[in-house]
Amino acid sequence: MSFISTLRNTIAPAARPLRRGLGWWGRSRRRARYLRDGISGIAAELRQVSRGQAAILREFGATIGHDVDTPGPLHIVNAASDFSNLTVGSHVHIGAETLIDLADAVVIGVGRHVLGLVRVPR
Repeated sequence: MSFISTLRNTIAPAARPLRRGLGWWGRSRRRARYLRDGISGIAAELRQVSRGQAAILREFGATIGHDVDTPGPLHIVNAASDFSNLTVGSHVHIGAETLIDLADAVVIGVGRHVLGLVRVPR
């Protein structure tokens, strides 16, 4: 194990509460981006972050169950003013680089796996 990996593994347990405590910073930054760029700015942020997409989707109107895994970038298009057309059940895996078209309501049921590089049609 390299020195960096060892250091990271040592610091991680102590840093988690600090990271949760600073969650307001990310929410404030996203609110400012929403005011500046609208929902398309938030959709662009979903393409840039590698984790935490479920929390961002909930924050902007999507109905998301618990234990939803989104390991990589998520592409959302045709969202009107929020993500309220998206409903994702519990225990769902949405793969990296998945494209979801929210021109109409999209429901991903409980326990489903949506693999990466897939377009979810309306």
